[in-house]
Amino acid sequence: MPILKAYMGTITDSTNQAKGMSVLALSWGLGSCVGPLLGGFLASPAKLYPTHFDPDGLFGRLPFLLPCLTITGMCVVALVAVRD
Repeated sequence: MPILKAYMGTITDSTNQAKGMSVLALSWGLGSCVGPLLGGFLASPAKLYPTHFDPDGLFGRLPFLLPCLTITGMCVVALVAVRD
């Protein structure tokens, strides 16, 4: 977090520095709340949602594969969105 704050201070000037720091704090707080919530909803999908996921299938054998795939997809989207 200190590196992010230092970088945010470098790329902003005095006119938009407060907004940049508040967006950084908001995104950190939002990620700290939404991340575990999303992981909890998606963990063990074969047990929680047997109508959608086969208990003897891939998600039955690997109960944490769905949250891992979801976060990987979100990271790929973020990578593509911020790429120069």
